[in-house]
Amino acid sequence: MMHRFVEGRGTYREIDMIQELTKEMEGHTICALADAAAWPVQGLLRHFRPEVERRMREYQEKNGPVLFGGALARDQDPTIALPSNMATPEEAKQITLS
Repeated sequence: MMHRFVEGRGTYREIDMIQELTKEMEGHTICALADAAAWPVQGLLRHFRPEVERRMREYQEKNGPVLFGGALARDQDPTIALPSNMATPEEAKQITLS
């Protein structure tokens, strides 16, 4: 997910999701590896979230809407069923990050 964020291929919902995931990892394991993995992500989002969001906006302006999970709406097969919490390609065309 973070690799996709570098290029801007993500959604605001995914930013919130990874932030929540790092909070769930932190302090809930026997070893410190979970904390060590969570803290850089937390720091990045705490200090640079506007930059991550800007990259997402620019990516969508150039490539079109991005679905949850990083897939481009234009690349989705309209005959494939999607879970109810994901936008269909037609719905995704209406999505903006404003």
